[in-house]
Amino acid sequence: MSSQSPSAPSESYILGHTSKEYQRLRQQALQWEFVTRRLLQQLDLSANLKGLDVGCGSGDVMRLMAELSGPSASMTGIDINGRSGQEALQVLQETTPGQFRFIEADLNDLDAVPGAPFDLTFARLILLHVQDPVRLLQRMATWTKPGGIILVQEYDSCAMGIYPEPEVWQEFDQVCSEVFKRAGKDPYVGRKLPAYFQKAGIGAPEGTDITGRLTSLAEEGGMLQAIYRSILPLALQWQITTEERSQHFFQDMEQAMQGDSYSLSPLLISAWKQV
Repeated sequence: MSSQSPSAPSESYILGHTSKEYQRLRQQALQWEFVTRRLLQQLDLSANLKGLDVGCGSGDVMRLMAELSGPSASMTGIDINGRSGQEALQVLQETTPGQFRFIEADLNDLDAVPGAPFDLTFARLILLHVQDPVRLLQRMATWTKPGGIILVQEYDSCAMGIYPEPEVWQEFDQVCSEVFKRAGKDPYVGRKLPAYFQKAGIGAPEGTDITGRLTSLAEEGGMLQAIYRSILPLALQWQITTEERSQHFFQDMEQAMQGDSYSLSPLLISAWKQV
C-alpha cells in the first residue's frame, strides 16, 4: 500500500456518475424522505412556493416540495450531473403537478442562478462535496428572497457502525475513511452547520434536527455495498485496497447480511433559518 497521498480528483463528487451511483442516490433519497418531508411540513410551505434544490440529484426533494406546496409551485434544481438531472426533470414533469426546471452547473463555480430569489433554498448532502461550504451557504443566502428560508441537511458519521460487528465492516470503514480523507472531504460536516451558518452571515439557525436510522444489516447491507462500489475506483487508484480485497468485501457482506447484526446510519443533521 502506497504511503504517498495522491492529489484529490478534480471532480468534487468522488462517488462518480455511474448508473449504479444514480440508483444509490435514489435509494438514499427514499431512505431520508420521511425526515425531509417532516421538516418541510413544519415550515408550512406556501401554495405558490418558488423553491431551489441545490445539488438536486434524483429530483426527489423537488417532488416533495411540489407535493406539499401544490400545483402552482415552481421548482428549480441544480446539479453537476446533467444526464441524471435531465432524467429527473423528465420524470417530474410526467408525474408531479408543478413547474420544474433543471440547471447543470458546478456549485464550486456558480454565482448567479436564473430565477432567483427563491422562497425556499434547500441543500441535502452537498456541503460535503464542495470546496468551500461556507462560500456556498453565502451564495445560497443571495439566492433566497428576504423572508425566505434556507434549509440544509448534512451527514455526521460519528455514530455510524454495525453491531454485532462483522469482520467485513473493517474493510468498509477503512476504505471509506481513507478515500474521504485523501479527497479532503469532511464526514462530520453535519455538526458544523450552526457554525457555518454564522460564518456565512446567515446567523444562528432558528431550528435544528438530528435523525438516525437503526436497521437490520439484511436491510442496509445493500446500501453499504453500493457506497463501497462507488468509491472503489478511487480506492484502487490510490492503493487503499486491492481487487482481491474488494471481491472478498462483496462476498463477505452478503454473508454478514444473513446474520442478526444491525447497522446504524450516519446522523442526518438539519438546520434552517429565515433570512
